[in-house]
Amino acid sequence: MQATERRLVRVPEGARITGLSVATMYRLIASGKLPVVRIGRAARIDIRDLEAFIAANKTGAA
Repeated sequence: MQATERRLVRVPEGARITGLSVATMYRLIASGKLPVVRIGRAARIDIRDLEAFIAANKTGAA
């Protein structure tokens, strides 16, 4: 990862990346299935956690 690449994304951006709704993203966060970084009241998703979540939820042939 280059220094100019962001490591944290907002929830709506995480939803766009995954193709999920913002509401689904917040449900995943509330259930503890998707970890977030809290900065005050703001929730940010570490892009590496998002990639790990996607990898862990793959099904089918590899």
